Amino acid sequence: MAIKQASSRRIAISSNANSFSSSGDLVMTSWLKIGALAQLSGVSARALRLYENVGVLQPKHHSSAGYRLYDKTAITQLLQIKLLQQAGFSLRVITQMLGQNHDVAPTVLQAQLDKLELELHARAAALEHLKKLITIAKEAPFLPIPQLLEIIKMSTNFTQSLTPAEHQAQGKRGVDLGPEKIAAISQEWPELIARVRAAMVAAKPSSAPEVLQMARRWHELLASFTGGDSAIAGKLSASYVNNPNAMAAQGMDMDMFKYMGAAMHAQGLTVPMPK
Repeated sequence: MAIKQASSRRIAISSNANSFSSSGDLVMTSWLKIGALAQLSGVSARALRLYENVGVLQPKHHSSAGYRLYDKTAITQLLQIKLLQQAGFSLRVITQMLGQNHDVAPTVLQAQLDKLELELHARAAALEHLKKLITIAKEAPFLPIPQLLEIIKMSTNFTQSLTPAEHQAQGKRGVDLGPEKIAAISQEWPELIARVRAAMVAAKPSSAPEVLQMARRWHELLASFTGGDSAIAGKLSASYVNNPNAMAAQGMDMDMFKYMGAAMHAQGLTVPMPK
């Protein structure tokens, strides 16, 4: 049995299934078949075939029987591939990075770092928002799970819509307010929503003094959350519009948004409202 190299030389296989020697001046030792490489590296044979197909790791030779043959450098290459995959790179990008053009590596690495930092900011903000939702759930322990899930869905969509700068601003506002203030605001919202609903049921006009007072308080509570940032307020409104079930879970609907919007507009209060 023999293997063929690119130079058309033939190398006889020794008694070691993974070792070869030549009859001339070329000596090849410690060749690894795909199974042996998979066992040594912890990378499955299926993955190694995929790596070959995409071009990120090619066998050095093929035997006359068609076996893939790798040398010991393949183990180091696999370690590099696994590290880059853990960093979030695709096999296509890894192939480029491990190729001949090494100048691209710093740029690609920086781009991946920027991407991961953005994802980290988003996850950190989502974590903080989830903590707030837990507080709400504790204050309303009988809220049905489906409604709670709708609120979480809306909150997640809102958080993901924020830019890194907006995430940072929201986090700073949370620190400035403190847990006691945040808890007080969280508790006041359901009470205010209930009062607004009662006024709507009673058919009180949006220009009624008590409705105008509720609209002012609505505006104040919203501003405490958004810091008066119209862009963040608009994204919050859009999140509710795109998740009507979340609105319903909190006792709100589009009619209530329009009702409060009219009362705010009558007082010169400008807040982006859902359309």
